[in-house]
Amino acid sequence: MCINWHFQLGRAHQVLLKKKKKKKKLDQDLLTLDEAAARYGVSRRTLERLRAKGLLPGIRIGRFLRVRIEDIERALSTQSPEQIYRIQINPNHSTGLAQWMRGWEQLAINNFSKPKNLAAATQWISEIERAFSHVPIKELRVREVLESSAKIRKPADLKLLIDALGGIDPEASMLKVLRQLLPLIVPKL
Repeated sequence: MCINWHFQLGRAHQVLLKKKKKKKKLDQDLLTLDEAAARYGVSRRTLERLRAKGLLPGIRIGRFLRVRIEDIERALSTQSPEQIYRIQINPNHSTGLAQWMRGWEQLAINNFSKPKNLAAATQWISEIERAFSHVPIKELRVREVLESSAKIRKPADLKLLIDALGGIDPEASMLKVLRQLLPLIVPKL
């Protein structure tokens, strides 16, 4: 009888620990407007405007309003390409490769005016996503990105980018390379 009581107490403790971990993860995915403003380098008023437009849903917990990280990123990316760049070079822990590649696709749409360049860029992005969807963003290597470019038609704009990547250490993390290059291309970052 005593052994059964200890077993049940141990099981109850495990259930409580699981609930605590789940709550902690949920708290990490939610930010107050002030926390979000500080994290993404925007004013609280900008976030309030997005909420007023219906672009940023929120959850009221007690007397505090909280917003999900992915909702913030989605809402900010509709406002400014610079926000997309910031999100792309600083993805959060829960961002998957598919979601990250959607950000690059949005940037391609914003930056390529010629339809053939846009088509080639989106094809390259889709190829990277298809081939490396199982790879965490931080582990994606320059070599892998270059390998995926072999299967696409390369207009001059993309060829220049591919040639530039070819001069970088193939085993370098693509995320680290982008963190160094994008501020040079987009000085406001």
